[in-house]
Amino acid sequence: MSNMIFDQEGLRRQIGRLLLSIQAERSIDLLAAQMVVEQVKELAKTLKGSELLPRTVLYELHAAIKILRAEIPHIKHGRDDVVRTVDEIELAFDLILRGECHESRVPGVPRIV
Repeated sequence: MSNMIFDQEGLRRQIGRLLLSIQAERSIDLLAAQMVVEQVKELAKTLKGSELLPRTVLYELHAAIKILRAEIPHIKHGRDDVVRTVDEIELAFDLILRGECHESRVPGVPRIV
């Protein structure tokens, strides 16, 4: 795990920025959402095939997913964007747990397990 090159603190800051916009302003910061999704996809790629996963990062993602889902009914502007963002984060989270990344899933091609 020591050779993992990923900015965990940067991801944590972006998640905080995203959650702050949603909880304080009741709308989504689209730039923060895009940054979080890109960083989570990069994390999935970095962790692909790893037997050991950083528990703190997984907890951050899991907590963010739960908070975002809980806030959806209270969003004034951009509710669909929040749903789309949380769905993308959750997909990446699930892929990380499976040891896969987004490139592992090709639409229209059957998976061989």
